[in-house]
Amino acid sequence: MRPFRGLRYTEAAGALGTLLSAPSGVLTPHERDDYAHRSPHNAICLAAPEGNGDDRSKYIRFARSSARLADWRRQGLMDVEERPAFYRLTQKFGPDGVHTTLLAVADLKSTVPIETPDPKTKEDRLRLIEATRTTFEPAVAYYEDPDGSVLDILRNATTGSDTLASSDGISTRLEKIDEPDAVAAITAAFSGKTFLVADGVEGTEAARSFRDSLYNPSEGLLPEDGTLLALTSLSDPSFSLLPVHPVIRRFPGGITRDEVLARLSTRFAIEEHHNRNLETRLQNGVRPAFGMATEGGLGYLLTPKADLDAPASLWLQNEIFAGLFGISPTDPILYFNEPIHAIRAADEGAAAAFLLPRPHRSDLLEAQRLGTPLPHRSLSKYPWVPTGLVMWAMGDDV
Repeated sequence: MRPFRGLRYTEAAGALGTLLSAPSGVLTPHERDDYAHRSPHNAICLAAPEGNGDDRSKYIRFARSSARLADWRRQGLMDVEERPAFYRLTQKFGPDGVHTTLLAVADLKSTVPIETPDPKTKEDRLRLIEATRTTFEPAVAYYEDPDGSVLDILRNATTGSDTLASSDGISTRLEKIDEPDAVAAITAAFSGKTFLVADGVEGTEAARSFRDSLYNPSEGLLPEDGTLLALTSLSDPSFSLLPVHPVIRRFPGGITRDEVLARLSTRFAIEEHHNRNLETRLQNGVRPAFGMATEGGLGYLLTPKADLDAPASLWLQNEIFAGLFGISPTDPILYFNEPIHAIRAADEGAAAAFLLPRPHRSDLLEAQRLGTPLPHRSLSKYPWVPTGLVMWAMGDDV
């Protein structure tokens, strides 16, 4: 991995808090539009460009992002750093949470996807890279750091200028690391490490497809051999992994709720609860359990009869969705970061919303060990990395 010339907003673009957004992958369409309305220059307009009803091609919106980016740079709303740097992101949240992340460009060969990319999202990310040759959102990647020594190097590195921002309850400090000795120490600390990519895996895999499509007559590295990552130490206790909850619009064959419960009873002990009580039951349970919310407020706590032999999201996909109901990852499944949104989808007519227990950090390493990626959107990290804080244009890195 290496430092890069970050593309950043200038003061001319407005207050930074109005320009940043949450990662596009966790946003509902309504939430995406809310960020876009905060400022005409909000980064979500680049990372998730809108489509118009009269667009003659579904790809026009990516050209729209490219034109918008070029115009903002021309107006001086964005500018590129004079020299390559790493960027240390320190986020404060809650009563005493402090989390450290490093933004860097990593060799694609050092990345291992541990979530299955969503084909449509990957296609969108690929078209965006083709149109803009810019990465607006870093993928979140995890690295092993058993003794915390790498994290200590990051926290103690000499920094230059910094930027402060606050958004959605998270206070963010971004510090540039471009002093040669600090850059060398960080580069050496990460030498030989593998980066396990989860959140935003579609961006990394789109970058890989883009690189594979290029003709490279030279033997040296191209900027396109890299990808922008937010690197997180698995030894850092300050961040949380949160589950993402799948919603089944309809079960194959139109089976009834009674038949669904009959099949589930072969694998689970089932307790009936109101939908609104499921999340509390999951959090307070002694054993890992799942929740299933259905229409009319009828919810069920599902406690597996046998110990799970795989991460919960992978077990649910293989043993329940595929094993009991014949549901594949390519079937129409909705995903929600917030349990309340998943439950609302069930209340509004979806067949069932499945609430998952909180993931463990060991799930990431277990997926790598098994050689089987977790299902699409199995988990998300909190605090998330703001979109628009630092971007990477490949052409600036030549």
